[in-house]
Amino acid sequence: MTEAERDTQMIVLGDPDDEAVKAAYRRRDAALKGFVAGLATAQEPQERASQAVRREDLKIALQLASEALGNRELPPDKHAELVTLIYELLEEGLPEAKVLRFARAAAA
Repeated sequence: MTEAERDTQMIVLGDPDDEAVKAAYRRRDAALKGFVAGLATAQEPQERASQAVRREDLKIALQLASEALGNRELPPDKHAELVTLIYELLEEGLPEAKVLRFARAAAA
């Protein structure tokens, strides 16, 4: 089991007030930020500036975020991060099923 899998399990099953669970949340947030930053730096600035938001991909990203969250809610800034991450993964060409699996882990 990887550290990310252990953290996800701890977040899902653990007591939110437990310091180990809080540390797992911090590691997950740092990993997500690093992943998003890596995607952003991998793209050329001109390419990114010239890309228009593709409506269909954005719609799918919103649907996948909703599915990944289920009945849970995230604060607006975290929800926006999740949708952005999903959108960027779709734009990279990852299949929806893989994106959904990652989104579920990220939303946990």
